[in-house]
Amino acid sequence: MPTETPVLVVGAGPTGLAASIGLSRAGTPSVLIERHPGTSIHPKARGVNVRTMEIFRQWGIDGAVRGAGLSPEANGFFFRGSSLLAEHFERFGGGGLAADAQSFSPETWMVISQDVLEPVMLAAAVASPSAEIRFGHELVSLEPGPDGVSAQVLDRSSGRQLGIHARCVVGADGADSLIRSIAGVALEGQAPLVDNVSILFEAPLGDRIGDRRSAVYYLTSDATARPRGYPMSVGNPPDDGVLLTVDNADRWLLVVADDIASLDDEAAVRRIRHAIGDDAIPVHVLGYMPWSPAARVAARYTAGRLALAGDAAHQMTPSGAFGLNVGVADAHNLAWKLGAIEAGWAGPSLVGTYDPERRPVGAFATEQSYLQFLGTRPPKPFGNWGVILGAAYVSDAVVPDGTPALELQDPATDYVPNARPGARAPHAWLQRDGRRISTLDLYGRGFVCLAGSAAGSCAAEARAVAVALGIPLDAYVVGREVTPEDPAIFADAHGIGASGALLVRPDGHVAWRAAASPARGAVGIGDALRRVVGS
Repeated sequence: MPTETPVLVVGAGPTGLAASIGLSRAGTPSVLIERHPGTSIHPKARGVNVRTMEIFRQWGIDGAVRGAGLSPEANGFFFRGSSLLAEHFERFGGGGLAADAQSFSPETWMVISQDVLEPVMLAAAVASPSAEIRFGHELVSLEPGPDGVSAQVLDRSSGRQLGIHARCVVGADGADSLIRSIAGVALEGQAPLVDNVSILFEAPLGDRIGDRRSAVYYLTSDATARPRGYPMSVGNPPDDGVLLTVDNADRWLLVVADDIASLDDEAAVRRIRHAIGDDAIPVHVLGYMPWSPAARVAARYTAGRLALAGDAAHQMTPSGAFGLNVGVADAHNLAWKLGAIEAGWAGPSLVGTYDPERRPVGAFATEQSYLQFLGTRPPKPFGNWGVILGAAYVSDAVVPDGTPALELQDPATDYVPNARPGARAPHAWLQRDGRRISTLDLYGRGFVCLAGSAAGSCAAEARAVAVALGIPLDAYVVGREVTPEDPAIFADAHGIGASGALLVRPDGHVAWRAAASPARGAVGIGDALRRVVGS
C-alpha cells in the first residue's frame, strides 16, 4: 500500500524545508523527499535577507540562524583589489547596511552559507512529529488522479520503488524541476547566461584578512576597472574571479568564469593562490560546482494539484541575493493556505491565490536580479528594500480598501512601511504584558485582528466569526492588550485611527483594513474574513 499524506514536498533545499516547517506549524502532516543523502555539502547561496529572518522569527529559529551565521556588522562589506592580500584595496558597505533595517524590522540580514543554514532548518523540520523527511529518495513519476496525486519514489539505498499518495505536491526540486516538466509548465525569460565554476577550498586566512574582512571579494588586477554588474554580480566575475566567504576564516569559495572540463586540482590551486596573493598559504580543494545563472520564471506556479516553489518556479542570477529568500517566502505563502484547506476552515479556492500573489513577486525579483547582473542599474547590496519587503499582493485573499498604491521613485530599492491590503504588515514596537515585542511577533499562527482603541466591537465581531467558522484568530485592541511605544509611528505606518482595524493573515500580509469604522455598505471584518478564506 502506498504511503498516504496530505502533502508531498519534493526537494529538501531551503524552499522544501521551509514548506515542511510551515505545513507542520499549520498542523498539516507532510512527507518530504530528497534524492541526495543529506543536506547540501556546498555553500551555494549565502545571503539571508530581512524578510526571511522575519519568517524564521515566526518559526522560532532566528536565534539559531544568527548563531550559525556571520554578523553583517563585522562581515557584510564588499572588497575590491588585485588579490585578497593585495597591499592596496577598497572596502565599502558593511555595518551600516544592518543598521538600515532597524526602522523597518526587528530583524536584520545575515551572511550564512546554505550548507550551514540547511541543517538549522532541518532540525526545525524534524522536530515536528507531523513531518516525515526521507533523504536518499528520488521522485520517479507522478500520476494525478481525481482524489490526489500518486507518486513513485526510488529508495536509492535499497533500489526499491515506493508509492506515495498525496492530495497536493509541492515542487521544490530546483531549476531542473521534474515536477515542472511533468506539469508541462514552460519557463519564460533569459536562458543560462555564462558558465561559471565555484571552487570550494580550505585555507587558513582568518588571521590574515584583518580590516579587509568582507562578504564578497572582487579580484581585478585593473584597479580602475568596475566588473560588469559591480559590486554584486558574482555571476559574471572579473578575470581573476570573486572570492566569497564561507566562514571568513578557513572555508572559502572562488568563483571563476570557466568550464568545469578545463579545471583539475592543479589548475584550481593555481587560480586560488593567484586570488589569495600568497603562494605560501596551504590550500586544500574540497570540491567544485559548475553553474550557469539564468533569469527565468515559470509561466504559472500551479497546475492542478501541483505547485512550484523556489528555483523550480524562478531562476535568478546571484545579483541581489534574492533566489533563496524568494523561495522561502514562496513556501511560507503556500504552506498556510494548504494547511487551512486541510484543516477544513478554508475553501479549496484559497490555494488558487498562490500564483497571482507569488508569481509577480518572483518575476519582479528575477528582473531586478538580471538588471543588476548586467550592470544596467546600480545595485544596492542587501539594500533592495522594495524587493525584500515591498511585496503587495492582489488576489481573492485580499480585500481592497480603495486606497491607491504607493508611488515610489524606485520600487526595487524604495520601501515605505504601510498596511494597505496586500502589503506586509509593518513593524512597530509594542508593549505587551510588560514585554517589548514587535507587531510582527503577533503574526504567524492564525489570523490577527489589530483594532484601534475605540474599535473593540470590530475585534469582537472578528472573534465571533472566527469561532463560528473554526478559523484560528487572535484579536488585540490597541491601548488595551498592546500599547505602541510610539503611537505616531504606529498610526502612520498602519493607517488606522482609534476606530479603525486591520485583519492580518497568517503569513503577516494585510487582508483587510478600515481606517475608521466601516461605512454603511462597506465590507466589514467578518465578511472580509469569510471572503479571504473562501468560505
